[in-house]
Amino acid sequence: MLLYVLSFSETKQTHSLDGSSVLPFDLLKAELFYPSRKENVATNETVQKMAVEMATCFLIELRDPKKATSDYLTSAEGKFSWGYTTEADHNALIGKMATNDSAESPFAMLTQQMQQFGTILGIHASAVGQAKMNGDFKRDSQGRESTGSFLRLPKEMKESLLRLALSIAPDVRRKEQAALDRQRE
Repeated sequence: MLLYVLSFSETKQTHSLDGSSVLPFDLLKAELFYPSRKENVATNETVQKMAVEMATCFLIELRDPKKATSDYLTSAEGKFSWGYTTEADHNALIGKMATNDSAESPFAMLTQQMQQFGTILGIHASAVGQAKMNGDFKRDSQGRESTGSFLRLPKEMKESLLRLALSIAPDVRRKEQAALDRQRE
């Protein structure tokens, strides 16, 4: 139940039994910190003990010097942690990308296409994701101005690319099917 409620957006309104609007995430937070339901009140003390135990286990694991995570924790005197970097380093890192999101985005788009369309081949799904990332078919919100690279091409070039894609599609599909058959064997 907890994960189900957490999956709601904080701003998605639903209606309670009395017809009033409620935010499910707000209800969840209130019940977590100020339990009122009988079963939550009865187990509150046990859950608090479990949370302390789990947090202790997490910290032991994260601070283990044999694991990479310890290098990023100030409490473990990690060499890459915020507490052990200089003010000059802090200033130098302002505005820099601190995650690998750009490297992971193509995989996320591939996964989204595969999940949405189910039977789509990987090469097709990755091409769709790549075109989205590159903005190849992007238009403004009213569809007036084409900012994507494909849409900025002259009409003849667009038609030529489409003819090429359509002409090689059957051969590409045969080769993909043969590769899938070999993989299954």
